[in-house]
Amino acid sequence: MKKFTINDVERFSGIKAHTLRVWERRYALVHPGRSSGNSRLYTIDEVKKILNIALLKKNGHKMSVLAQTSAESIEDKIE
Repeated sequence: MKKFTINDVERFSGIKAHTLRVWERRYALVHPGRSSGNSRLYTIDEVKKILNIALLKKNGHKMSVLAQTSAESIEDKIE
């Protein structure tokens, strides 16, 4: 399965790597695996969740609310 680095996710989403790390710590938004060099590695599902949250956040949704919302509910809001 393809894994994505934090730099890949930053390019895809437009969200800075620092912000992604904050979301991980503060909101437990995603739990990326780690490479042998201890770099974050995101699954396609985690990238999809981040992209969906980025879209909703840009459209006025609060991060604190989105962090407590299930991935399925987030997808429903996107549709």
